[in-house]
Amino acid sequence: MSRVLRRGKRKPQVIWGNDYRLRTMGQQAEAEATINGGLEPVFSDRYSLRQIVGNVGTEGGRVFLTEGIWFFDGSMTIGTKNLHIYSTSPGRTIFKRASTGSTAESMLIFEGEGVTIEGVRFIDNMASARAVIELDGQRSTVRDCVFEDVSNGVKVEGADWCAVRDCRFTSVTTNAVEYSGTCEGGMVTGNIVETNGGDIYLGDNVSGTVVTGNSIDAGSRKISYFAGRNISTGSLLNAIGLEKVEERS
Repeated sequence: MSRVLRRGKRKPQVIWGNDYRLRTMGQQAEAEATINGGLEPVFSDRYSLRQIVGNVGTEGGRVFLTEGIWFFDGSMTIGTKNLHIYSTSPGRTIFKRASTGSTAESMLIFEGEGVTIEGVRFIDNMASARAVIELDGQRSTVRDCVFEDVSNGVKVEGADWCAVRDCRFTSVTTNAVEYSGTCEGGMVTGNIVETNGGDIYLGDNVSGTVVTGNSIDAGSRKISYFAGRNISTGSLLNAIGLEKVEERS
């Protein structure tokens, strides 16, 4: 019989057999279990992201998502500030949009400041999509996420002090990371850009941004930024060839 095992403050472990009914019961128990005041609330993919975000209110809060697949048809704008979305199984919490989606706008647009997204795998088959994640609010962070089969990964749209760190990009058509508008104080660090994983592109008016410690495939991909904007980057600070760092003027 399915059951939830708790050992101190460790994450509950749901054990189930091959019976799909028991698996369903187990997933529900996993999603609804709290851990001695630790991880809560925890949601499974039985709930839409809109329902989950609505649970925390306009002032924000943290939510934990279990292993599962959340499907998106178009674009979702979230205005909640200080919203923190974490995966309990990094890389196995999947947000996916099909090629038949209703719009090529960014899959998720976060307008509130202080947003954190961590541990989610994104798959966006929509051709020429603006981005998977668009950050419009300052002091937001995308961390330890995976982007695969996407047109563009993360786009920071005029928001200051935003970070993209420790993410993995593979099969990206254009940009893995793009900062645009008058962004300043940003950080792009610790990311792995695999074969065909996209460029790191800083717009003409982006300033005071650090792009260091990234590993970028030696193919046609590059780091591109505008000269004279106090950008800290280069081939010595990233695993990339000198000829793959483009200083525009």
